[in-house]
Amino acid sequence: MMIFYLQNLKTWNIIFKKRIGNLLPNLLAGASQRATTCPESFFTRGVCMGKFVIDKTKNGGVKFNLLAGNGEIIATSEVYNSKAACKNGIQSVIRNAGSEIEDQTEKDFTVLKNPKYEIYKDKKGEFRYRLKASNGQIIAVGEGYSSLAAVKNGVASIKKNAVPDVKIVDQTVEEK
Repeated sequence: MMIFYLQNLKTWNIIFKKRIGNLLPNLLAGASQRATTCPESFFTRGVCMGKFVIDKTKNGGVKFNLLAGNGEIIATSEVYNSKAACKNGIQSVIRNAGSEIEDQTEKDFTVLKNPKYEIYKDKKGEFRYRLKASNGQIIAVGEGYSSLAAVKNGVASIKKNAVPDVKIVDQTVEEK
């Protein structure tokens, strides 16, 4: 059996225990094995989940980032003129997150119909992706990755974290 417990509001740990009769001795002799770092604000329903963060840009626009459960940015939006448009962009990412991947790094790749993820190599030779909505508009982009496997992991993380009940944090609201 696995028992999860909160060690210090930041680190979740797992203690593996084995059932021997009525005894539950700690197989790790009192030591715990660090499982994952999950900031408190990412912990939802017993799982470390991602979230969308809406923020202002320097030029007065609004954008969102999708953060994985470990706090890493996995997708960024364009700059929107309004918070309402930004929230519509988030909903579009959620709707289209399960789309297929068009791997443009392959020779003679098959062009897929939108919505889709496009994986490509940029001018620096880094692997990148962009998520396109059904109208062909780019709704989210990722950072540069060193390998094809890494960029595909980034896409998989979007599919995992951009779910209908994802947490949306609005950092444009000024505190009084």
